[in-house]
Amino acid sequence: MTPLALTLILSSGFFIIVLPRKIALSILLASITLIPMSALAIGPASFFPARILVFFGLIRTLFKGERLYGSINKTDIVVILWALAMIITRLAAPRLDTSIILRFGETYDVIGIYFLYRFLIKDMDDIQVVFKTAAGIFCVMSVFMLYEKSAHHNFFSFLGGVSPFPEIREGRLRCQGPFAHSILAGTVPATSTAWFIAMFLQGGKLKIIGSIGFLASSMVVFLSSSSGPIMSLFFVVVAFSAWPFRHSMKSVRIGILITLMGLHFTMKSPVWYLISKIDLTGSSTGWHRSELIDQTIRHFGEWWLTGVDYTRHWMPTGVTWSERHSDITNHYIKNGVDGGLAALVLFIWMIVSSFSMAGKAFANIPETDTKNRVLVWTLGCTLFSHTITFLSVRYFDQSFTYYYLVLAMIGCVYNLYAPQQNEPSLSGL
Repeated sequence: MTPLALTLILSSGFFIIVLPRKIALSILLASITLIPMSALAIGPASFFPARILVFFGLIRTLFKGERLYGSINKTDIVVILWALAMIITRLAAPRLDTSIILRFGETYDVIGIYFLYRFLIKDMDDIQVVFKTAAGIFCVMSVFMLYEKSAHHNFFSFLGGVSPFPEIREGRLRCQGPFAHSILAGTVPATSTAWFIAMFLQGGKLKIIGSIGFLASSMVVFLSSSSGPIMSLFFVVVAFSAWPFRHSMKSVRIGILITLMGLHFTMKSPVWYLISKIDLTGSSTGWHRSELIDQTIRHFGEWWLTGVDYTRHWMPTGVTWSERHSDITNHYIKNGVDGGLAALVLFIWMIVSSFSMAGKAFANIPETDTKNRVLVWTLGCTLFSHTITFLSVRYFDQSFTYYYLVLAMIGCVYNLYAPQQNEPSLSGL
């Protein structure tokens, strides 16, 4: 971590503590996104920007007495259970690929960022703050990634954590901005695009901000020169376009399930090999992603109990940063490899419970309140895009914070609109 990056992190942390909640929320989101994930090493522990900023945020909630709005919800509980599963499975089996300190750090990151956003986001205005801040962030990213494209130099390398020279694959320059990989740089704005569509539909000044945010996020997606983010953007648009079928989503889900099952039994290869057919940039590795799913199923006995610390024999190619693993380009599989079947099931349950809460909140908003219905629908579209993206991308830098940000916003709207009588109280927070 460079001195400049550390100075920016500490300055941001100070402002997160002292400034009003909505401003602190914007600073937190912008700082986590735009400061690359370089590490400050202290003994055996590594402190990344998000990890340090979460610490400052938790100090804020402690001293200001900020609490969760409403009751604890199902996703809150599942996130905690997932973290416990990750720790228990790591303690239960010796691992050569990761230390217990690293596992504690990763679970701290998830628990910390999720509940920090839950503390900071209390109403629909706060969600609008997130959308507006994201529009500004992606504008900044688009400007510097255009520079990266033209100068073949990554401006964010001055802060450490990213290479000064962008990757070139099949003759295409893949800009990455402040992210660890070009795919993740494109994935974050792609999965967030629905936010700007919602702002555009609200009209007035928000229409202008939404238009700018949509253009900036789309520019970042295409500057990343990766098929994955383009598909994530496509699924956001498809999900948002399903608005006319909002009263028949159960039938839509059943239809999709029947279609996938039909394809699975009629195709020569399993249905997940459809991923291998996707190549929008001429440099996709879709076959690897399909084969990885297949090999994970074939090697179920190796990882289901407590995860596994060796996957190199699963695939014909490995990775430069580990002699023990294949390239695990699937976030669901990564949960299984790290924490076994328990962690994988809990991660999926996390998604299912959030969809359920979003659906209940949406159903309880009056038909006449179109603005807030669209906002809740937007959060569902974003979660849907993450859900599909996880099949081909593993989030390993600050990108993971955007997934838990969506879960936290869904928790907020659920507490605002859904009945609470069956939820346990969280009086201690």
